[in-house]
Formats: sequence, structure tokens, C-alpha cells
Amino acid sequence: MTHPWHPIPGGITAPVGFQAAAVTAGLKASGNPDLSLLLAPEGAVCAGTFTTSVVRAACVDLCAERLVASGGRARAVLTNSGQANACTGDRGLIDSLRATQAVADRLGLAPEAVLICSTGVIGVPIPMGTLLAGLDPLVAALSPEGGAAAATAILTTDLVAKQIALEADLGGRRVRIGGMAKGS
Repeated sequence: MTHPWHPIPGGITAPVGFQAAAVTAGLKASGNPDLSLLLAPEGAVCAGTFTTSVVRAACVDLCAERLVASGGRARAVLTNSGQANACTGDRGLIDSLRATQAVADRLGLAPEAVLICSTGVIGVPIPMGTLLAGLDPLVAALSPEGGAAAATAILTTDLVAKQIALEADLGGRRVRIGGMAKGS
């Protein structure tokens, strides 16, 4: 039996209706892209796999709670690299709530429909003024071709961006899935 899936270009934005963007907001000293946004079409289903470590960033718990409460519905995922937003106390949750609210306001969404993922140095809070200043250009850059840029913006110690898109004809329908990941 042959495998029905075959690789296609497009990464995270290969599925119809998905958009992504990345900008260099100044969260990392490297000057590389460090803020990204994924926007899913209305009705998209979202699933998450989360660390079971007791030491985790507030954004991990926030995303898990929002996915459970929504029955697996989310419209946007904001990612920042440079600061993991872990081991930052109450500020980590406050910053995650503030960032997701700001994205929701710009996209006309409920804040519960926005998830946030942070990666980078542990114990260092996100410079919120810098992150918030990057949101308008980030939203303006959203595009169906933005997947590769978003995959690059989540890099920290990674050497290469990791993304994939696959397509198959299943039951008479063309199905596409796309993804991006980080890790060394």
C-alpha cells in the first residue's frame, strides 16, 4: 500500500486560509526575526502537546487551559523568541495575557482565541514595550506565504528552521497539513 501523503511547499501556511508573518521586533540582540504570528481561518481545529515538567512558562498553562475551554479552537498563535517567559513569577502570566489581548484587539478576536508561545532565555521577562511595538507591523505582514518567515522567527539555538507541509486526497477531498517546529 502506498502512502497517500506527499510533500508540498508552504509549511505552516500550506493549508487553505492560513496566514503567517514574522518581524524583527528587537527581542533578540542578533537582529534576526523574533516575533511571529499564525492566523488560522474561522472554524480551524487546534491541538497542543505540552510539557509535563512542573517548571514551565506561564504561557504553557495558558495555552493548555484555553484549548481545553474552547474544545480545541484557536485562531491565532503569537510566538516570541529571545525570552522563554519561564521562571518569571506572576509577571509571566500577566505578560502572556497582555500580549494575547493586544493581538486579539488587532485581529478582532476574543483573547481566548489567541495562544502564545515563548522561547529563549529562562528567567528573563519579555520586554513588553518592544513586543507590543512589533504587533502592528506583524499583523500588517500576515500573508499566505508567511510560513517560512514564521518558522525562522522561532529559532533560538536552532541552526535551521524546521517546517513541513503534506497533501493527500482522502475520501475525494484534498487535505493539507502544515507545521513548524523548533529545537536543536
